[in-house]
Amino acid sequence: MTFWAGGEETWEKSPGGPPRAGRGQQWADGEGGDGYLRDLLFAPEELAKYNGRKKKELYLAISRAFLTGDFSEGGLTDEVSGLTDEDYRALDEQADFYDSKYKYVGKVMGRYFDERGKMTAYGKQVERWIRKAKAAEELEDARAFPPCHSEWKQGHPPRVWCDQRSGGIVRDWAGVPRMVDTPGGDTRCVCVRDTGTPTHRYAGVDDRGDLENPHLKEYEDCESASPSCLLPPV
Repeated sequence: MTFWAGGEETWEKSPGGPPRAGRGQQWADGEGGDGYLRDLLFAPEELAKYNGRKKKELYLAISRAFLTGDFSEGGLTDEVSGLTDEDYRALDEQADFYDSKYKYVGKVMGRYFDERGKMTAYGKQVERWIRKAKAAEELEDARAFPPCHSEWKQGHPPRVWCDQRSGGIVRDWAGVPRMVDTPGGDTRCVCVRDTGTPTHRYAGVDDRGDLENPHLKEYEDCESASPSCLLPPV
């Protein structure tokens, strides 16, 4: 977990080895290592001293309490599994807010970063939860994911398809049909841009448009790149 402060940035010569918990140091061990401290790295108990009373500096780390409003001892936890998509987006917005308003200082060793400041498996999982939450929000944007055309004729299988006017939204791309779950448990068809830079970098994949959005599903027995799909008879 990163944290912020209002004081000066700290850049110092490395002491020649990895940090010890509570020392507020981080050894830069990039390719070959450059021998300098990149930012502060604190154990949780050391960070707690920077409260404006025990130490004049005031450092702040984001916890689950910023979302729940529970700032009791039990609520001040950095464990954030099981949150809603809205909460994960709010958590990300909180981090962006503090990045813009306060000076970045460093990291807290523990659940999110190890003793060398490298992100843990849990920290990477939280990043995936946040990316997925952002992807879900994008699906509500009709301009990014227009509704498909649909056709239902007696004696013929239903059909969904995409063109540059589907959903009543005129655009310079047609896209391909994909299913997405709705909050009520049903599914709907959206047209997904299949070329160019993604709206959100889901997995670092370029030139596939929004096809990597984790909430999308392909229609069974329909070619992945086809602009039109036949559905099973109702």
